[in-house]
Amino acid sequence: MQYDNERHDRRGYGQVQQAVDSADGLRLWKGRGMHLGYTHKWTDALRSTAAFAWTRFSRDDEANAAQFAAVGGPLSDFAPNRSLRQLFLNTFWNPYRNVDVGIDYTFGERETFQHDKGTISRVSAMMRYRFE
Repeated sequence: MQYDNERHDRRGYGQVQQAVDSADGLRLWKGRGMHLGYTHKWTDALRSTAAFAWTRFSRDDEANAAQFAAVGGPLSDFAPNRSLRQLFLNTFWNPYRNVDVGIDYTFGERETFQHDKGTISRVSAMMRYRFE
């Protein structure tokens, strides 16, 4: 994985904001998002998918402070996400009835409420045998 800078390398891409215990009880981050995808079947044994995902969180200073305290306070690298955007492209080949072979490319962008930005680009491959 390649990151824009060392700071995002330490934090990881798209660190998850989670429910936090605050003075008022359990507090959740508010967000909205969407996924859009299309799969094309080239032949009975070959298919490809393109998908896009977008998530945007609302600023919540109380949840931010509670989670920041829970993960180590001033020594923490926690930075809540403002938005995440990801693109997925893959192709799968089914050479035999129970066998799948695939390759996947993922590209993503992250922006935090502190205006830090980071990107990720990854290629992965897989082979699967389904026992029936």
